[in-house]
Amino acid sequence: MDDPPGAHRGVGCVRPRRSVHAAARMGRGGREVEAGHGRLRAREARDGTEVELLMQLGLEHQDLPARACEHVGRNEPVVARSDHDGVRHPRDVSAKMKQHEEKETEMGRIVVTEFVSLDGVMEDPGGSENFKYGGWSFEIGRGDEGDQFKLDEALEADALLLGRVTYEGFAEAWPSRTGDFADKFNNMPKYVVSSTLNDAEWNNTTVLDGDLAGAVSDLKQRHEGDIVVHGSAQLAQALLDRDLVDELRLMVFPVVLGSGKRFFGATSDKKPLQLADSKTVGEGVEILVYRPAP
Repeated sequence: MDDPPGAHRGVGCVRPRRSVHAAARMGRGGREVEAGHGRLRAREARDGTEVELLMQLGLEHQDLPARACEHVGRNEPVVARSDHDGVRHPRDVSAKMKQHEEKETEMGRIVVTEFVSLDGVMEDPGGSENFKYGGWSFEIGRGDEGDQFKLDEALEADALLLGRVTYEGFAEAWPSRTGDFADKFNNMPKYVVSSTLNDAEWNNTTVLDGDLAGAVSDLKQRHEGDIVVHGSAQLAQALLDRDLVDELRLMVFPVVLGSGKRFFGATSDKKPLQLADSKTVGEGVEILVYRPAP
């Protein structure tokens, strides 16, 4: 689904509460990753893409763990034991069947993450578009905790799901960059929803055209972790309207902009959500994590 010109291509960022299994993906040996404090803006990315916001962390100078994003901590296969008579014990067979069932039911999650103002504006947080308040997210510090949330989110992602305009901005910025963080973005699976994009040259990219719900279902079967939607206003709104979002992450900055592209648009019905986590970071920035209400 193509993003309209002027739509926000930034990132929301939060580290949700996760199970031990999911947390294992943070890195081997419990190694922590610390974000830098630089306020650098990447001007090589156009249209306010994610790289502008990520560069606030000074990530190009960070020595991130090369395998920080691998899935670790998964259970080894259970092998049923037998006595000398060759008969398998019910307990062992049951354990194996249980593990098989758990593996069968593991599915990916669609995670939409956005930067928004108090009045819901998501346009041009990085300052590279022509929006009159462009760069508004740089004017309010999110602190070390906010930076770490952003970094954790990026490293935990299994795949990216993007609208065409956001995708094109990413594809222009990231291939020329090096380092573990850039390697993560360049090598991870990427899916772009578009009816007009014919040739996706960025490594490991698949173009999705057609039924959105069917495509999302296939992706969730293919991946076990987070399939993250950054920015991509039109796509994100369509996912929300179709009840295809498993988690919504908003980094809300304490400013009222009064105009600009807003994240929440018209929906076909009301969408009850449940607050799963919240945290205040930096200069009053709120990190809010929502999931569909049961």
